[in-house]
Amino acid sequence: MKSPLESLPVELFDMIAADFSLPEYRSLRLVSQQLYQFVHEKFARLAFSEQVTTLSPSSLDRLSKVSSHQGLRDAVKTLHIRLLNDEEYANLNAISRVGRFPPPKRFPRVLGVRDNNVNDEAATYAYVLHNERPSRLYDGLLKVLKGLPQLKTIKLSMKPSASYIWECNETPHSLFRSKCFEVVIYAITHSKIKLEEFSMARRKSRNILYKPVDLSFLAFQLAPPSLQALQHCFSNLQSLTLSIMTGYDVPRPDGWTRSICGFIAAAPNLKKLTLSLDRVSAKWPSSSFGGIVVKSLATSCRLPCLETLEVLNCEPHVKDLADLIRTYSSSLQCIVLSHIQLSTDKWCPIEDALKVCHELVYFRLIACEDRWIRLSIKARINGYPDFTWDLYEDHQSASDWLRGVTGLDIS
Repeated sequence: MKSPLESLPVELFDMIAADFSLPEYRSLRLVSQQLYQFVHEKFARLAFSEQVTTLSPSSLDRLSKVSSHQGLRDAVKTLHIRLLNDEEYANLNAISRVGRFPPPKRFPRVLGVRDNNVNDEAATYAYVLHNERPSRLYDGLLKVLKGLPQLKTIKLSMKPSASYIWECNETPHSLFRSKCFEVVIYAITHSKIKLEEFSMARRKSRNILYKPVDLSFLAFQLAPPSLQALQHCFSNLQSLTLSIMTGYDVPRPDGWTRSICGFIAAAPNLKKLTLSLDRVSAKWPSSSFGGIVVKSLATSCRLPCLETLEVLNCEPHVKDLADLIRTYSSSLQCIVLSHIQLSTDKWCPIEDALKVCHELVYFRLIACEDRWIRLSIKARINGYPDFTWDLYEDHQSASDWLRGVTGLDIS
């Protein structure tokens, strides 16, 4: 005997089920074959639109089952790749040595790692470091991406660890992150998938960057064939978030800034660029090398559609930062500067650059400092180091607002 829901016309059932939650869809799928057919498409969109994975073979095998399933593969739009930090790998190795699953309570659990995958996950770190080309990761992720025709977004993230905060040189884990990045770029270029968003961090509330990967600048030394293939995959890219460590004390190859700019220029239709060039830490001041990237980006990279520009964690010369804003002034609608340490106390070039940004509707300064730390002093008075100009809320131009915030009008 049919249930009342099964007796409804399909159009009416769709109206009723439009606001059902994922658990409710799961329950409906078990009622009958007819309801299973009714709700499968919506259930797949809710349950599989965003997939989370690490780069361990076991995690990629699980994801490959989704990518090979005819009823689920088209539902996946976002792939979130979690890179584990060194503390998490240490915990996994300790659990693996004990050999008890679930592990004793004295061991911290690693989010997203199932008990039956602990051994495989723990071995991934050493496998990546000790193999010039970790083929299981290359082949596994490539197989996954080839099976996800509707994939539009790839996000990488990593939970920061205590030791990472003190990282001032290349470490085994920074090399691990770079090699994982190579795996991701290889899979993207060889699957020929066209992305709309690529991110190396997550966003949370007002935090622009949350759990950033923070790659060494050396990771962007891509071979010309890879960069050319990336241009095809990034031809429709709308949003790009890069989290780069430019301050590592290592030998710098000629043209290292051009490699970063070339990676960005591979996305000619980019509308939103978020660029972090160091890390936020009281123990680790921003590096002046990030300012060199800002200068190179202003002079050598053209993004005619860029609407949102977010620059974080660097110490640029004010003229170079102003030139960067002026380069994209014809299209910029939103500018965010976060944890910027200007090497001078002169904000006038930025003020002049804002005057030619005729499309600008939003400008935000977060924890920025000049040589005289005017913004930081005013922030302590206000209680929060965050200043925002909005076209629809402020009754003055962005340049006049900046004069008031930085103290230019009283200097």
